[in-house]
Amino acid sequence: MPELGDQLRAEIRTLQAQRRSLESKLMQPQSMLSASLIKRFLGAGNSPRTSPAYYLSRTEHGRSKLTHVKKEDLDTVRQHCAA
Repeated sequence: MPELGDQLRAEIRTLQAQRRSLESKLMQPQSMLSASLIKRFLGAGNSPRTSPAYYLSRTEHGRSKLTHVKKEDLDTVRQHCAA
């Protein structure tokens, strides 16, 4: 039967390996967008929109520019906008 000290050393080695793995993931540069993701409920005419539309808001030449984000691209865009 292994001693308590051996069990602790094995657990410490496992935790150190997990830490190294997490640190290497965190230190990898991720691609990021220099924009903000916004949610808008703009309707057409007099009828309000029931589901949100998502846009990327960024500045170009001192002016704000909105770019529509498709629903299928929303998760990817959220990851790239998260800082």
